[in-house]
Amino acid sequence: MDEARLIEKLRLVEALFAGAATEGEKAAATGAKQRILERLRLWEREVPPVEYKFSLGDTWSRKVFVALLRRYGIRPYRYRRQRHTTVMARVSKRFVDETLWPEFREISETLRIYLADVTDRVISQVIHQDSSEADVVESAQKLLHAADDRFVEPTTVTRRQNASSRGLSKATLKTLVEEATVDTYGESEQTVGLFTMIEDSLELPFVTKIFGMEAAVEKVDLSGRGDIIVICRRGSHQQRLPILDLPLPVPPPPGWEWIEAYRHWARGWR
Repeated sequence: MDEARLIEKLRLVEALFAGAATEGEKAAATGAKQRILERLRLWEREVPPVEYKFSLGDTWSRKVFVALLRRYGIRPYRYRRQRHTTVMARVSKRFVDETLWPEFREISETLRIYLADVTDRVISQVIHQDSSEADVVESAQKLLHAADDRFVEPTTVTRRQNASSRGLSKATLKTLVEEATVDTYGESEQTVGLFTMIEDSLELPFVTKIFGMEAAVEKVDLSGRGDIIVICRRGSHQQRLPILDLPLPVPPPPGWEWIEAYRHWARGWR
């Protein structure tokens, strides 16, 4: 798909959510926008807009969503001290459910396919033809190495269930997961919802023992594959570690319950 076809497809997406009935209407992007705006104003008269909090961990998704809000005259904002992953907006619930969010998802998926195709093509032409995932090997490698200080990963890695999680019932964990993933669609959006709750609630930094050595947990982040990770530091050495494998100290830091909620969700609610 070239850029011209991408732009045309994005215009057709808007026309679809404008309720275009004929091929002529589908080609009229300006008319589509106007129909959506008229529908928005009608719904706002029926039911006053309410404040929504959207969590978008991916920079590109956030750019698309913010631009879409502005296209329809809706002001995106966030409060001071809110995370950069948060987008606030006052908007009609019906507009969110029937137009804004479905259109955003369709546009995001169209762009994702296009960007993935471009990325693969450029990597193949410039760097290497094989850009597939890394090989899976039986034994784990050292996470971090240096002359004096180092984290060393054991031969087999097991995902740890911290003893503190025993203080939370499955019902409590289920409630936390449901709170974090409300109005999300699919696994990736659920991960972002849980990431946002961890990022908003977990008190950082804190010190814990990783492979028997003390390290400071400084930041929570999303990996390129969409998994939640932590960034740890010992001296001058920094390491990224899946949060599923992070041992929590005793007592755990404030906000630790959201880590356990994520683990509960990642284990399939077990």
